[in-house]
Amino acid sequence: MRVIKVPDCCIALSTITQRPILTDVFLIIDEDDMPLWHENLFLIEISKEYDSNTCRAYANDLLSFARMSAPMGGWSSVNDSIMSGYFVGDLIQARKFNESSILRHVSSLKKFYRWLFEKGYISAESCFNWRYKKYFIEKLGDYSASEASQHSHHSSYITTENYETLLANVNSDSPFLAARDRICIQLGYLTGTRACETLRIKARALLTAIEQGKKKNNGVWATTTYELVGKRDKLRHLEIPPDLCNTISDFITRFPKTFASAECLLICHENGKPLLNEKHASYAFSKAHKPSKLTRKGHQGYHALRKSFATNLVKKCHEDGIDPYVVVPRRMGHDNIETTMGYIFFEALLSGRSKLLTNMRMMHFKGLRHA
Repeated sequence: MRVIKVPDCCIALSTITQRPILTDVFLIIDEDDMPLWHENLFLIEISKEYDSNTCRAYANDLLSFARMSAPMGGWSSVNDSIMSGYFVGDLIQARKFNESSILRHVSSLKKFYRWLFEKGYISAESCFNWRYKKYFIEKLGDYSASEASQHSHHSSYITTENYETLLANVNSDSPFLAARDRICIQLGYLTGTRACETLRIKARALLTAIEQGKKKNNGVWATTTYELVGKRDKLRHLEIPPDLCNTISDFITRFPKTFASAECLLICHENGKPLLNEKHASYAFSKAHKPSKLTRKGHQGYHALRKSFATNLVKKCHEDGIDPYVVVPRRMGHDNIETTMGYIFFEALLSGRSKLLTNMRMMHFKGLRHA
């Protein structure tokens, strides 16, 4: 059972031009490649309202639920006891989902069952107990952590040594694929990209920026800034370090046929066509991780590279005497200062910044926030 993406589906016709209105739809198919009827009708319905990333999240949540409920007859056979067992026993205890992930799953399933009722597939609204907060109350809060291993970011942090081990285990029979996937991992760890953002970088535009930076720096590789449209269409500025600029320049110039078009993306197929799997970077991470023999903590994946970059960026700010509250949100694209504070606190635990830790704990428990 898996999720598939069906691009450019016609969901309506313009009443004026009669032209089709197209959108990407995510569907669930079983082991025999047969679609799940009710789940897919629901996913088609929400594709008219939400963006691609949100629809994919709904599809993945329903896929997880369908895998659990299929052996007992599907969603129609699920009662409150089974639902609670799924959330507490499977998602919270076995799969170690955090509270925010559980809230997202709850939202997805509540919306699905509400849709079933509104469409007449069930005769009454569901009466499930959707409240699982008590299972997280006893968890140690990050601001109470006395050492780095107690902080929630610890399971995601990748040391420089382990990062280099990952790179060394990126292998392929194709020199192009090996170089491409190595750059995927470098982008995450050295610039903080999300998996989907690696597929939004235009190769020729980036190469031009790299060459201009090198020329201005008297022929020496220099940090290059690249404008990237990130999450929620927010403009971000990737600052690509000199060594990675060198690697990317070599990659593009080694395969001129692949990158002949000005619109060709940096992370693409060897023939220059775009990758359809928006989570390709996550695949590249997992493929390198398996032979590396590194311990995979929790649900550590490609996003751990981005989180590690944020932690290392905080450390660099302290070393350079720069305020991390200014630099980290700008480089990471954070909307919430609490997110930034999490990285600052975790880095303080790693580096033993006792005064900063004391001040941040006091600010947190007094309910103070940075402006």
